[in-house]
Amino acid sequence: MVFIVELLISLALVQSLKPTAVRILKSGMKMTSTVPNPAEAKPLPKVEGIKDRSNYLRTPLAEELGNDEIFVSQDAVVVLKYHGSYMQDNRDNRKKDAEKDYQFMLRLKSPCGIIPPELYLKLDDLADRMGQGDLRATTRQAFQIHGILKGNLKTVISTIMEAGSSTIGACGDVSRNVMCSPAPFKKPEYEYARQYSKVITLLLRALSPMVTSRFFRLWLIYSNLKPLLSPSCGLVRTRWWKWSTGPRN
Repeated sequence: MVFIVELLISLALVQSLKPTAVRILKSGMKMTSTVPNPAEAKPLPKVEGIKDRSNYLRTPLAEELGNDEIFVSQDAVVVLKYHGSYMQDNRDNRKKDAEKDYQFMLRLKSPCGIIPPELYLKLDDLADRMGQGDLRATTRQAFQIHGILKGNLKTVISTIMEAGSSTIGACGDVSRNVMCSPAPFKKPEYEYARQYSKVITLLLRALSPMVTSRFFRLWLIYSNLKPLLSPSCGLVRTRWWKWSTGPRN
């Protein structure tokens, strides 16, 4: 078990390296870094280009949240995924040659499927007041709220943050969640599974403080929640930390 934890820590260190490119040679597993020639660089795929120009997953979403439209642009749709939301439209209201009835789905990031009672009650209330009246459990041990209007997105996400949870990284081409057995047994194997699931969650979190800080600046409304960013790892330290990992020394 100790070896597994050490391996996971090593993977975290590799993730935190910032050379332009890293090549691991099979002979002796020697690690070297190379700097590519800009003239030989291939154009980024469309989605990667949008992320590259997004100012740490903020642009153009931040600007479009403040306009009067009921939808966001396709570039903002790509960025919005990493904030835990997809833009959809109400199929029941579709009419020929009529504007789509746009709405948004919001997914929580709930490592190991941990949802404290007070958070669940908050989600249930949000689903009734600002969603379509249902709260959907996913196969990744998370919850989704459907039917949120664009003008209510900031209120919903801010309320979830105030309750000690988050939606960052719940969608998109990232690790959307780390699952674990929901059985509340106190047997050693179940305790180990929960412990290592939490370790893996930390390894797969958003490493950049720039991303996490922009997330909070974009969505936070209420001043009574003052999340702290650990300068060493960029981890958002709120009540979620206590719920998902236990006390920290």
